[in-house]
Amino acid sequence: MQFGERDLAGWAELRAWQDDDRLGASVRRLRTAYQHGDRAEVRANALRLLVDVPHDYSAARDLLRRLRDVGE
Repeated sequence: MQFGERDLAGWAELRAWQDDDRLGASVRRLRTAYQHGDRAEVRANALRLLVDVPHDYSAARDLLRRLRDVGE
């Protein structure tokens, strides 16, 4: 997957949540699954995070929607 500027902004917004007690583990699992090419795990974590990431993090939410749709 080629990273566009919007994707990089989305990853940056997600990195802000890595140390969060509630969302941090899902962000770290998403990043690890993405790096290993585990599409099922990427989709599962993207879905989980879409529910909890605040709506004002629009770049992160756009990225999560694209990752959720990987492999469909």
